Amino acid sequence: MDKNIKFIMKNSKDDYNRNVILNYCFKISGIFLGLVSTRLILVYLGVTLYGLWITITSVISWMSSGDLGIGNGLRNELAKAYAVGDKGSQKKLIASAYLAMSKVSIVLLILIIILSEIFFKINILTNEVRAAMYITSFFFCLNLFLGVSQSVALGYQKSWLTTLTICEIQICTIVAVRLLKIVDITANLNLFALINGLCTLIPNVILIILLKINGIDILKCLSVKKDRRISNSLIGIGIQFFGIQICAIILYSTDSLLINKLISSEMVTKYSIITKVYDTGASIFSILLIPLWSAVTYNIAKNNIWWIKNKVRQLLVYWLIFSTGVLIVSLLFNQIVKIWLGNNAIQYEWSLISLFGIYCSMTAFSAIFVNVLNGMGVVKLQLFLSVVAAIANIPLSVFLSTSCKLGIFGIKLATFISALINAIIIPIQAMLEIRKREEDRGALVKRHHIRMHHKNCHSCK
Repeated sequence: MDKNIKFIMKNSKDDYNRNVILNYCFKISGIFLGLVSTRLILVYLGVTLYGLWITITSVISWMSSGDLGIGNGLRNELAKAYAVGDKGSQKKLIASAYLAMSKVSIVLLILIIILSEIFFKINILTNEVRAAMYITSFFFCLNLFLGVSQSVALGYQKSWLTTLTICEIQICTIVAVRLLKIVDITANLNLFALINGLCTLIPNVILIILLKINGIDILKCLSVKKDRRISNSLIGIGIQFFGIQICAIILYSTDSLLINKLISSEMVTKYSIITKVYDTGASIFSILLIPLWSAVTYNIAKNNIWWIKNKVRQLLVYWLIFSTGVLIVSLLFNQIVKIWLGNNAIQYEWSLISLFGIYCSMTAFSAIFVNVLNGMGVVKLQLFLSVVAAIANIPLSVFLSTSCKLGIFGIKLATFISALINAIIIPIQAMLEIRKREEDRGALVKRHHIRMHHKNCHSCK
């Protein structure tokens, strides 16, 4: 291996490890703060209002992919431009992303209002959440625009800034809810929606300031003249990510709405608590994956396939350790919930705990390879499989939960079955892509050596 390759691998490793260490510091803090804020919010709102709040956020989360994949497209294209040192393209990409997102945010707000009104008319949502829904929608769209800064941070291999932002949101939420309790304000969904919106707005503004301190002046980039070619490349890859995001939302974010409609809002709370525990574990593992996507894009641009291959092997070892942890948590699940929620704790059946545990381990495994393929920009098969899973999920959920009388277990089982095909096929595709690019790299090096050999031979003559 020549000196240039060794230098690239060392720098890639250093950047990745630096991001992982800082991500662990902020992510674990954010997880702990998230658990604290969940308990405080549950105590403040009560079981019924908390269930309604989860339903509102579930509906809004459907729209999180409404950016048309611009954020993920920016992340990939910016990482490529950063890898080759093209500063002009970097500025144009950022400017194009913000302009596109400003338009999308306005359109999306209108669509959310229309969708909400439809839900109110057909009684999927009750009128008591109307004002809270619109307040949350407004802040969601505003933060969607400001949140482009998170994609900028990821593209520049500074993923730790995004985890810091999430940590700040939790801190703001805890402080706000504690103040509500201290001044003894009666639980009010509308007021909480307003405060929650502000708690997400402030950290996004802080992120823009932090990026400037780190040498990335977003405001200066916004004055750059837009380039149609750059915009088209951004939208091109973004649309594919958009399709995957839409399918993921249908697959993962409809559960609370279905439970609220088919079973009860109290069961939404029960489902969200167990989801929170396993999502916390998944979040700990995902810290390793936060910088992986953009790091893969960066190393593909550098033609450094060895780094990607070695990183996947390392992550699979970590996954085995993680899965052991999931098993331990599953065995002690009810005790953990009792310690966490105290008198508000809910008793869970072993069958539901087991299903959540297996699902958590399975999705963590597939997430490794999803991030690799996303970083490579190879997403067509993933998009197709996601569409199939999304189409199957809702009718299967209704059938298993009502016709088979499995309740919330049936809802989760439907999600598990729908996601299983991705967990099988995506890892196979990722390994084939790595092997293909490794062979292409080997052929390129071989041709280079042949040319050098011929050049030396002519020199000798």
